[in-house]
Amino acid sequence: MRKHLVLFLIGLFFLTGKAVSSELKPHSTISSVQIFQSQAVVSRIFQVDLSPGVHTLILDNISSNIDPQSLECAVNGVELRSVKTRVDYLSPDNKPDWVTKLEDSLRIVHEYLADYKADKETIVYQKDLLLANKSIGGSAGVKADELEDVVNLLERKLNSFKNDWFRLTRQEEKWNAIAAKLAAQLGQWQSSLKSGNHQIVIEVKTNQALARIPFEVKYRVNQVSWTPVYDIRVKDINSPVQFFLKARIQQQTGEDWKEVKLTVNTANPLSKGQMPNLNPAYLEYYNPNYRQLNVVNAYRGNVYKKKAEDDAEQDKRISSFKYAEINEQMTQIQFDLAQVQTILSGEAEVTVDLATLSLAGEFYYSAVPKLDNQAYLTVKVPADDLLNQIKGDAQVFLQGNFTGNTFVGNTVNDSLQLSLGADSRIVIERVKLREFSKRNLLGNSKIEQSNYEIRVRNTRKEAIRLILEDQIPISRNGDISVKVLNTGNANFQEDSGKLTWSLNVAASEQQKVNFGFELKYPANKTINPY
Repeated sequence: MRKHLVLFLIGLFFLTGKAVSSELKPHSTISSVQIFQSQAVVSRIFQVDLSPGVHTLILDNISSNIDPQSLECAVNGVELRSVKTRVDYLSPDNKPDWVTKLEDSLRIVHEYLADYKADKETIVYQKDLLLANKSIGGSAGVKADELEDVVNLLERKLNSFKNDWFRLTRQEEKWNAIAAKLAAQLGQWQSSLKSGNHQIVIEVKTNQALARIPFEVKYRVNQVSWTPVYDIRVKDINSPVQFFLKARIQQQTGEDWKEVKLTVNTANPLSKGQMPNLNPAYLEYYNPNYRQLNVVNAYRGNVYKKKAEDDAEQDKRISSFKYAEINEQMTQIQFDLAQVQTILSGEAEVTVDLATLSLAGEFYYSAVPKLDNQAYLTVKVPADDLLNQIKGDAQVFLQGNFTGNTFVGNTVNDSLQLSLGADSRIVIERVKLREFSKRNLLGNSKIEQSNYEIRVRNTRKEAIRLILEDQIPISRNGDISVKVLNTGNANFQEDSGKLTWSLNVAASEQQKVNFGFELKYPANKTINPY
């Protein structure tokens, strides 16, 4: 009977030209990942042998953060009928290796804690037993020397119990802290899980037997991000400024990327792709509760701008990219990393090197003694296209030592200024000259004259260039008038009141600059500090 059934199916195949469909589960590997600011495109590859007929290919353990609308499948020589995702809730969950190791570690820690708990319970039992049998000698009593021996023994045992108790408690606290960290790391992974085995289902048809047909499947996933950061290294003032661009990558997709070809892209697929409309701005009367704010500019590098004397200065730029191939497109920059990378899901962020950039810099010191008496070593470098487009936090290293954090961002100027840290060998003092400052009443008005002196002393063994800033207050009230008495030969900006001096201070030399102004305002008013 079975033989006749087989012959019937074979005959049916030749009569209809169709074969019985099959379901295959080929092993796929992630070959490449393209990371954007908030998503990533994953590329999986696999090979499969196909007999004539219709086949359903199932890829297991796909990220639960997949975007089903982004699925693409590339294959030649077969008819591609459909590509879709589904969830198999009956399949067992596959845990990453690092999760299994964390669970094993947590189990061992709990075993240690159970031992400590049992030891502490034993101490309590022994102590209670000792105290319950402390009566000695009965009605006949006990000799004094024997009583002393018993008391000493009791004291030694109680002290031993106490010391053992505190030792075990300290061990418990240490292992409880480790257990909390392990549990928190596991909780982070578990919180990103979605139940079921997510699969990609591909349906294909072929009219002939084919061997080792290559497939490539691409799809977008969420729970991925990268952040640009810089290391800025300065060897000395005679060397170029080295910019090391890096990417801090985090991914909690549920898929481990092992030895994949990695591409980092500056584009953000979730951002708006259309320019916003500018609507009319309608004016209305407004009566604010005005409060004067003193704004401190913390970006001390942006204190000096000098136009290049000729275009030859731009030729000093030297760039060298050795970590990735850079593809600058119309609206984005793409870094194709030269080496394969491994980034596991749920682990701490991974930092990869993207590019190095060497720029000839102009070094000088800058100071704003009204706000801070320290002089900051500052460097001005050409505003490179890469630095303009990729902004991020930066760590600054001077002669191999970390000096602080700064920010590399977009600039509308032809140069970028960076602060490299304070130098205590430049001594700056800002004083108000009392003998030249006074306050008088003239009718219904107060008149205040203020004169300041800034003293700079260079204790270094070499000359320095110092860009010094201060200000003369400006009035936005018609009842308050400001008269400039002395700018001290500074570059004076009337609209902002800024005073800027460019000083060349020789080794062990002291220089002074002076400036002064006069204020006139109603006698019954008080003005804010300036």
